[in-house]
Amino acid sequence: MQNMFKRVPCIFLNDRGFTLTELLVVVAIAMIMVGFGYSGFSSVMKRESGRAAANAIAGHLKEARMLAIERHTSHVVEISEDLTTLTVCRKSGSTEAKCEAGDVPIREWDITEEYRHVAIASTFPKSFAVRFDSRGFLRTSPGHIKLAVDGVAHDGFKITLSSLGRIRVEEVAHNESEKDDEDIESET
Repeated sequence: MQNMFKRVPCIFLNDRGFTLTELLVVVAIAMIMVGFGYSGFSSVMKRESGRAAANAIAGHLKEARMLAIERHTSHVVEISEDLTTLTVCRKSGSTEAKCEAGDVPIREWDITEEYRHVAIASTFPKSFAVRFDSRGFLRTSPGHIKLAVDGVAHDGFKITLSSLGRIRVEEVAHNESEKDDEDIESET
């Protein structure tokens, strides 16, 4: 009967738990992995924030075009000279491609307030204002808006307006940005 209660030998040499050194090594490895994951995640989040801002600007341009068709009046989309505010207004009779005192403002949107990592890097033409007529056609010269994500203009987004009023959003790589700048210089 005494043999039944004999202690079974332990297969582990150290059955007390983990040492402090072992725990510190595991925590250090976990912190390194979290650090790599965060840097990759934050860059993806900034890029997606730029994409969202580009789609929002394109959405405001499309909204102005649709309102022009729906209400049979001209609508203007204008970007301020400091490249932070987008304004949509309904024209009250003038053929100018700028929002004036008699025009009805529809929307004023501060881009930097909602998307803090995104800024408008450049516009073409320099003072960006487009007017859609009552049929939704562009009555100003076609142009584009370039967005910079986290201050880097060559890895951003480009919103292009065609002469027919089509609006396209595309991601711009470094090589494409240089080619676009050469195209702009040749157009002027």
